[in-house]
Amino acid sequence: MRIFLALALLISTGIFGQDKKLISGEINFHAIEKREVQAVNKDFSSKINLSTGNIEFKVPMDNFKFKAPLMKKHFNSEENINVAQFPYAFFVGKITANTDITKEGRHIVTVKGKMTIKGISHPFEAKGLLINKNGTSIITSSFLIDGTQFGLTSDKVKKFADKIEVSLQGEYL
Repeated sequence: MRIFLALALLISTGIFGQDKKLISGEINFHAIEKREVQAVNKDFSSKINLSTGNIEFKVPMDNFKFKAPLMKKHFNSEENINVAQFPYAFFVGKITANTDITKEGRHIVTVKGKMTIKGISHPFEAKGLLINKNGTSIITSSFLIDGTQFGLTSDKVKKFADKIEVSLQGEYL
């Protein structure tokens, strides 16, 4: 019985790690090679576990907001993102660093894992910054996505860019 109580205490105090859920965040993408396109998504889900380094994102593709409604229509269309068939993009991976990311402070991190867009998955790696302060964790990162890897090859997409600049920020509690 004492072993059970000790184990329950360890789990409840977070020794084995605990998932932190996204409380606010923003994903921006920007493509400017040929024509400028910008969009922002503030309505997605994510969780991190600082003890294990696990990180996950689930991004509703229809939640990206564009300056022009026609851009959103093209983005969501069957020949581009095809939101009807592929409503979400996903990322599942691990955070690594040369420092103990469970500790308070600023940590330069690398995130490695698998990104899935339009049902197509590829290995993905990005650098970022993790800040832990007063029980809150903030992650920021900027990276490029090669749209051709994920089947974004229509003539309409090629009018804008093959590579898409993405920045994200998330606050976790």
